[in-house]
Amino acid sequence: MDTRIEIYSPRLVGPRFNDHGLPLELLEEIGALEDVTIELAKWLYLKNNPNRKRIPRGFTNGISIQLDSIESGSTILPISLFIASSGLFPSSKLEYFEHASKHLVNAIQAAENKQDVTEYMPEELLSYFNKIGRKLQSNESIEFTPKNVTKARLTKETRKRLILASTKAKDYLDEVTIRGYISEMDKAKNTFQIQQLDNQRITGKFSDNFVSDLQDAFNNFENKQLVKIVGTGEFTRYDKIETVKLIESFEFLDEKDVPSRLQSLGLLKDGWLDGEGKAINNSFINWFSDEFERNFSPELPLPFLYPTLDGGIQAEWSINNNELSVIINPDQNIGLLHNLSIIDDEEMSFEIFFDVKGWEKLNSFIAKLIGSNEG
Repeated sequence: MDTRIEIYSPRLVGPRFNDHGLPLELLEEIGALEDVTIELAKWLYLKNNPNRKRIPRGFTNGISIQLDSIESGSTILPISLFIASSGLFPSSKLEYFEHASKHLVNAIQAAENKQDVTEYMPEELLSYFNKIGRKLQSNESIEFTPKNVTKARLTKETRKRLILASTKAKDYLDEVTIRGYISEMDKAKNTFQIQQLDNQRITGKFSDNFVSDLQDAFNNFENKQLVKIVGTGEFTRYDKIETVKLIESFEFLDEKDVPSRLQSLGLLKDGWLDGEGKAINNSFINWFSDEFERNFSPELPLPFLYPTLDGGIQAEWSINNNELSVIINPDQNIGLLHNLSIIDDEEMSFEIFFDVKGWEKLNSFIAKLIGSNEG
């Protein structure tokens, strides 16, 4: 019978994991744990056996690192070392794999505490974190010791510290979402250029399956065809994106795309209207953008967005002789809805709290306005 030893029990923390599911895009990153654990075990072996220049033959035969199952009641992923009963794996090497997992967790803890991570991992292995944790969002983390007081959290910030702890690392890879216009395309080099909403341009590489969409967007550059690219970006240590290394998804956007419009509004400075007008806070923009994308029904028409003088946002719809507006307060995350019926001058106003029920209320109100003249 195979021997099983649990070496990791990472817990996924964040809104995406509240239902205890595992997004498929994270499976590849979890799989990268096997590669780095094996390399760490080899490093520990050579470190403890300085007279040897190479890893002994068959060092990893008969061993595998596997995800057991998602534990009931939480998104904890038991990851175990499986040793074949055939005896192919030399038991004397087992300690190196167990110690390797501890070194990895200790390196993550050191990064969280802003300590020297190379005490636990050599510089040449830190680049593995370009694969591990790359799909994490800003409000997510992986707790590698969830049952301990100190959780050894891998976040976007700690993985960046881990990668850049190597003296040879000048940049790091991370998930990137870019909205803008395709301004250049070179089929011979498989490169493109996207002009962002602040007019800065970023160059990237593309694979053959995105040629048609990129060509279409490029042909409509002068018509301001908005697109969204999600992929892997290469960033400097100062968080400036240098290039798009890989496109994972490509989407044509409506001209009223809300996150794009919000990005544009975020470029406004104090005094944007004849010396008046407060700049909109970036954290407020990011919050509302995420909330809108997550909760506003995709079957409903998009609003026009405008800035308010106090640094808020006003969303407006014209629907079946109704002029609907929602002013979003930047300090309280509350909306004031006002609707005017042009036919009978009837007005209606009420507050919307942007929780699940509040979004449902807004979606329902707009849907009723759309259906009011049907038939």
